[in-house]
Amino acid sequence: MRFLWCCLPLVLSTIVSAAEPEFILTIVPGGERKGHLPVSIELPDDVRDGNWELLEPTSGRQIPAQTVGNRLVFTQSEKWTAGSVQSFEMRAAELPSKSEFNWNHSQGDLTLARNDRPVLNYNVAIDEPPSGLDPLYRRSGYFHPVYTPAGNVLTADFPADHAHQHGIFFAWVKTTIDGKPVDFWNQAKGQGTVLHKALEKPEQGSEFASFQAELEHLTQPTSESQTALREQWTVSVFPSDRFHLWELRSTQRNVLDVPITLEKYHYGGMAFRGSVDWIISEDNDDCTMLTSEGSDRQQGNHESARWVKITGPTADSATKHSRCGLVMMAHPDNVRFPQKVRLHPTKPYFCFCPVIDEQLVLEPGDVLQSRYLFLTFDGDPKSEVFEQIWSDYVCEFDVKLQ
Repeated sequence: MRFLWCCLPLVLSTIVSAAEPEFILTIVPGGERKGHLPVSIELPDDVRDGNWELLEPTSGRQIPAQTVGNRLVFTQSEKWTAGSVQSFEMRAAELPSKSEFNWNHSQGDLTLARNDRPVLNYNVAIDEPPSGLDPLYRRSGYFHPVYTPAGNVLTADFPADHAHQHGIFFAWVKTTIDGKPVDFWNQAKGQGTVLHKALEKPEQGSEFASFQAELEHLTQPTSESQTALREQWTVSVFPSDRFHLWELRSTQRNVLDVPITLEKYHYGGMAFRGSVDWIISEDNDDCTMLTSEGSDRQQGNHESARWVKITGPTADSATKHSRCGLVMMAHPDNVRFPQKVRLHPTKPYFCFCPVIDEQLVLEPGDVLQSRYLFLTFDGDPKSEVFEQIWSDYVCEFDVKLQ
C-alpha cells in the first residue's frame, strides 16, 4: 500500500465540529474489490485510535469506521473497480454503547465472542499434557478451540496420534543453530518448543477486535532454555454475516548472535490440526482438502497454493449443516509466495511450508514476516466464494489523507 500524507495539522483538536471533517481520505484500489472483506488500511501515527464516521460526499452515505494501532477498518458498501477514486470526509464519532465483540480473559485463556457466539480461543497459560504424556508436550501460544459460526469446534489439542499438534500453531521442524539440530515442532525430542510470553491489552470496537501477543521459540526446554526466535502475533477479527473471519500477522526475529537455518524439510510453518473425528480410516473417509489450484489432499501435497480448505462432518447431526470447515489463505507478502503446502494423507492436518524446496537462513536480527487469513464456515461453500474473498484480501490501495 502506497501512502501520501498531506497537510496534517500539528495538533488534532479534541473537540470536532460535526459540520467539519478532520480529514479527507482518498482511496484508490489497485484491482477490483467486491466488498467481501472490510477495508483495512494503515494510517500515520498522528491519527488517534477510536471511532470515526466516513461520509461519502456524492451519495451522503455515512459509514462507521474504527482505528486501532493506526489501522483504519470499515465495511465496503459497494463494489469498487480498479483505479476508481473513493473519497470520504473523516469525522470523529462516538463509541457505540455496545460492541458486538467481547474478549474474556480468564483461567489462562483469551476467548473472543461475537454477538455472544464464540469465535476462537488463544491459549495464554501453559497447557499441561494429558496424564501419561511426557511433560515436554506442555504448550501455550496457539488457537484452540476454534469455532464455526454455528458453534462447531474445528480444532484438536494434544491429539493422541500427534500430541505435539495444537489447533492453529506456528513452529519449525528441522533447524540448525550453531551447528546443532533444533526441532521446535516435535517437542518429545527435547530440543525445542514454543511458548506464549506476553499479551497486550485486547481491543474491541465497532468494526473489528484485535490483540497482540509475544511468543518465544525456545531451545533446550529441559535445561537452560534460550530464546532463538522472538515472535509477535497481531490478530484482527472482522465481522461477517457468513463466516468467522480473522487475520494473523506474525513477525519472527532471530535474537541470537548466530544464524538460524530453517533447513529444507517436507513440513513446518503455519499449521492447522483438525478434530480427531476427521481422521481418515477404513470406517471414515469423510474429511476432504482442496487447494486454490483445484487439487485434493493427494494431488496438492507439496504443491504451491494460495489457500487451503478443509471440511468434515459436524459432530452434532442435529445441526442444520452436515459439514463444516476452515480455509487458510496466505498473503502475497509472505516469503516464497505462493508457498508450498503439506497436506497429510490421513490426518486432518495441513500447513504452509516455505522450506519444502530449499532452506531459509535468518541472520542475527533478521525478521521473517507472515500473514494469513482464516475463515471458518458451516456447510461447504464453493471455491468461487473463496476466490472472491482472496481477490479482496490481496487488493492493494493508494491512500491519501489530507
